[in-house]
Amino acid sequence: YMATNQQQLAMKTYLRMTDVYEPAYNEVAYSVLMAARLARTLGDEQQAKTLYARVFPYGYGLATGAALRDQAEKLLEANKPEEAIRVLTSEPLVGEGAKQAQAAVTAFLAVCHYRAGRAEIAKQKALEAQRIFDALSKDEKGFSGIAEQVQFAQACI
Repeated sequence: YMATNQQQLAMKTYLRMTDVYEPAYNEVAYSVLMAARLARTLGDEQQAKTLYARVFPYGYGLATGAALRDQAEKLLEANKPEEAIRVLTSEPLVGEGAKQAQAAVTAFLAVCHYRAGRAEIAKQKALEAQRIFDALSKDEKGFSGIAEQVQFAQACI
C-alpha cells in the first residue's frame, strides 16, 4: 500500500499485524511504530500519539527508541527542547536493540540540551552517546543510521 501511496490502508494493515503476530513482540512493536508514523503523515497527531504509546509495552528497544525520538523531533521542530528531553527520558530502553536505541536517544538528548542552551550537558550527552556507540558490536552499529545520529550530536558540541 505504501508503494501505491495508500497510507490509510497501510496503517490499517500495520495495525492488523498486532492480531496476527502478538507473540512476536518485535514485529508487533515495529508495526505499531509504522502505523504511528503513518498517522502523523496523514495529519492525525492524536492517533499518532496514542499509537506511539502502544509501542512501549512490547519492550523492543529499537522500536521504543524510534518512537521516543519521533515524538521528540516533532517537539524540537516546534522549539520545545524541554518537552523533547522529557519525552526522550520517559520510557526505559529495554529488550532487543536497547543498546543501539540508547546510543541514538542519548545523541538526540545532546541535540535537545544544546538547543535548550545547555552546552555543557549537551557535550556530556554527546560524549556518552559516542561511548555507547563505540561499545556496540559491528553488527549492532549498522542499525538505523545510529552512526550518523551520534556524529550529528558530536557536531553540536
